[in-house]
This record gives sequence, structure tokens and C-alpha cells, in this order.
Amino acid sequence: MFDHRSYVPILKGRLGEYGALHELSPEIRAGVVPVVEIPPIPWDYAEERPSKTIDRHLKDVSKRLEQAGARENAILVDLLWIAENDRMADGTHPLTYVFSTARERGLQLVPVTGLMRGEEYQAACRDIVRRDARGTCLRLQREDFDESQDLGQQIATLLDCLNLSPSDADLLLDLRATGGTEGSALLAAVPSFIRSIPRLVGWRSFALAATAFPESLVGLPPLEVSRIVRLEWILWRSLIPRLGRLRLPAFSDYGIAHVQPSEVDPRVMRPSASIVTRSMMRG
Repeated sequence: MFDHRSYVPILKGRLGEYGALHELSPEIRAGVVPVVEIPPIPWDYAEERPSKTIDRHLKDVSKRLEQAGARENAILVDLLWIAENDRMADGTHPLTYVFSTARERGLQLVPVTGLMRGEEYQAACRDIVRRDARGTCLRLQREDFDESQDLGQQIATLLDCLNLSPSDADLLLDLRATGGTEGSALLAAVPSFIRSIPRLVGWRSFALAATAFPESLVGLPPLEVSRIVRLEWILWRSLIPRLGRLRLPAFSDYGIAHVQPSEVDPRVMRPSASIVTRSMMRG
């Protein structure tokens, strides 16, 4: 699927992101394997309820994924932010719906799952894996290492449930937000996280994700240029000499976004404009 030279951006399923993928040249697009998170249903603060049904929310997802190049290049799709009990009007699981409509369009989608997903999500994922034969992406988060008594056994159990081996699955180690004072601790801890993953070299692909982008730009001085240290890039670069021959992951980040989807009440939001750019030091 991808190797350490690939870029694996985690995207929020915004229209601009689909458009950006569409605008990439074929040569660049071939080296980009995006993870598209389907965003949560927006909240209607005036009515105090979701602003639309799950059917309407997911109606155009497969069309947008096709426009983003999913017919020619694989896209990993995660319904992490869709409520666990949401179902389509006919009772279909949302993950099943997204992949069935994508299948009709001939799209190359891979379902993303995790150790803490519900039984019905895993069942839908298993059926998709059986139908499409493209495997899955297992998204491990930092909490999985903190809370698991036997990470290896939990991973093996999930793969057995999906009738897969590591060679049929991509592994995404997602450190999530890395800002604040914990940066140096993460730099020290990540190699041990990676070494604790069983059969690391046997996975189809391996990527490491993180973001130093803040949840809010509030507090940054207006009308000035502010700089945010890209700790996720520093972290990935630091792994090159530290992992030895183990396995170097592909670089993955959240672009210019925080981990959490933005959710604001438009009745009290104070509009402001900002221009966000990013750069990486090569070499």
C-alpha cells in the first residue's frame, strides 16, 4: 500500500481537502495515501439537535471520494466520528453504506478500524474486507499502549475477527496531539511504542501520525506572523537513526488541523481571518 517514502495525511473530510487531492498531479498523488475521516453530523445549536439525518450526511461521500481520485488510488476511510448508534433509515450501518455506494463507483477504499470500536462496526468492517479483498487499516492510538494489558493479544484477536493476517493490513500508529510540554517525553517514548508492536515487519504498511497544530488559534497575536514548531516532523526525523533496521514508518500528520473536529456555535462565534501555511526542513 505505502512505504516510508509515502505521505499519509489524516483529513477531516472537508470539501477543500477533496478538491486539493483532485488537483494533485498523478505523480504526486501516487505517493499520497490519505486517511479521510468522515466528519460528525453538524449540530444545530438553535434547535438543539443534529442539523441533518445520517442519510443526508453521507449521501455524497462516495461521489466526493471519487473526485479525490479514489478510482485510481487507494483512500483509507474512517468513521471514527460517526456516533456508534447511528444507522441509515433502512437500518444499514453507516460504514456498510459508505463502502457499498463506493463499490458501485469502482472506488479503491480501505476501511479503518481500531481496538476500541464497537462490535457492529467490526462486523461491518469484516463484511467489507470479505467483499472487497483490500484488507483494513488498524489505527492504534497512544491510549491503546497505556491501557492495554496485552496489546499483542488484542491485535491478534481483532485480526482473527476480521479473518486477516498482518500482511493484509496497514498499521497507523496515531499519537494524536503532541503540543504543550509533552513533546520531549514523546520523542523518548515513541521508539519503545514501536518496538512493542508485534510482528512489525510483517504488516503490509506502517505509518506514524501526530500533530502539533493547536486546537485553537486563540491567543496568537493578530496581524502578526506566529510560528508553531512542527514536532511531528521532528519526531519522524528523529526515528531514522533510532530505529535501526527495525522499520521506518511513513510520515503522517493532520495537515493544518487539530485532532478534534472543529465545532463552534455560529450564534456566538466571532469571525476572524487567518492564513495558515506549513513548511518542512528537508535534508
